[in-house]
Amino acid sequence: MTTLGKETETLDDGSKKIGNHGQFLIGDFRLFTGSLSNDQVKSIYHFDLKKDPIFVPVFNPTPSDTIKNVKLNPDLSWLTHPAMQPDDAVYFVEISTDKKFKNIIYSNETYSNKVHVDKILDGNKRYFWRVSYNDKMSDTFEFKTRPNDKDLKEKHKNSLTVMEFNVWGISSNGTMAAHRYGSHYIAEVIKNAGADIAVLTEGYFNAESVAKELGWHFKKHSHRSRYSPAIVSRFDIEVVENETDKSMSVKLKDDENDRNYSLGIMHPKSSNFNAWDIAYNQSYTVENWNGIQNDELNYKLASLNKVEENLFKPQNPKTTDLIVGDFNTVMNSDFGDNSIESNVKTYAELKLAMSSKLIDDMHFKDSYRVVHPSVKKDPGYTGSWWFQRDKLAWGRIDHIMYRNNDDLNYSLKPVKSYVTHYHPVSWVSDHSAVVTKFKIVNNK
Repeated sequence: MTTLGKETETLDDGSKKIGNHGQFLIGDFRLFTGSLSNDQVKSIYHFDLKKDPIFVPVFNPTPSDTIKNVKLNPDLSWLTHPAMQPDDAVYFVEISTDKKFKNIIYSNETYSNKVHVDKILDGNKRYFWRVSYNDKMSDTFEFKTRPNDKDLKEKHKNSLTVMEFNVWGISSNGTMAAHRYGSHYIAEVIKNAGADIAVLTEGYFNAESVAKELGWHFKKHSHRSRYSPAIVSRFDIEVVENETDKSMSVKLKDDENDRNYSLGIMHPKSSNFNAWDIAYNQSYTVENWNGIQNDELNYKLASLNKVEENLFKPQNPKTTDLIVGDFNTVMNSDFGDNSIESNVKTYAELKLAMSSKLIDDMHFKDSYRVVHPSVKKDPGYTGSWWFQRDKLAWGRIDHIMYRNNDDLNYSLKPVKSYVTHYHPVSWVSDHSAVVTKFKIVNNK
């Protein structure tokens, strides 16, 4: 390999050394990759990284900084680049209840870049941790533990949290937006939400890795494709049908509380006449409306009909029903006069085929819109910051729908619903995640 006519050498650690032979503008240096803080940049500036590091070169901590619902005896790990790694380093790991480390409650030494905390931490509490080497300190990281066993059992008894997340997956490790650590970040987004069920639209390749990190169950579509859906959950999952294009029908069993859920996953095909795409960009014309209706009938409604046939005909008297996914269309509540978008308002009073059947005929409720009835105040657009410029044009196309069962002694009441594209390191998808927390209400 040559650079600007100069020979380079690959070192044992994989970095590149560019020779300084003859006339050359810069001297010998190494190239490496990694997320760098200001202190790390200072280390690079001081050049002699191994002999005299001014701090411990730690990045990509696990748990990621500020992650919530971490287990009570966590595994802490971090990365460091070989070019900045002191030889034969012995790392000293500390956990404290305060950011200034005046109350250190755990410490350990390790030759590796990970440590298992063999102490049960307090539940629902914020902790701070750091790594040191020869009195040189890393950045300070923090996490918050999950509730203790008693409180967690009470939470499971009284609530259910569901997530819909089109993760844009491409491999067991990553996504289009986060190739290397995407699956790890997906798992942390699920932890942060305290979810019990997460539908991973376009998550076929990520589901197993995510479930393994969470210690959960998973099922995925029969078709091996990056566009195929999957589901991960702390509940047992039974597949009813997973052959239909980008749709699945499953049943989940909450043995702890003797509750059952029938859940349909939908990701209908996108076309040039997706309702919101057309209405956002073009005012009403007969041609536009006919195109939207054909799209709704051929793709959206067809997908719903298949899920209904597999899972909800007849309605199971022992289950509460959910339909979750990236529907590639909006609900009637967001269409027409209720919209804040001028073009969309020109479609007032017109009804979309899939939304009409789902809500008016099948009696499902839109959990986000139940919590946020004002479309103008809370439009809930589900495009992520990856497509910030275009996210308004996407509309609210990721949905968590629910239907209670009068034969059961409990029902679901959505008490919190939100759209998020937050992860402390990097967001993983072109979609935001949608989360709804349901309160379990006793009917009898």
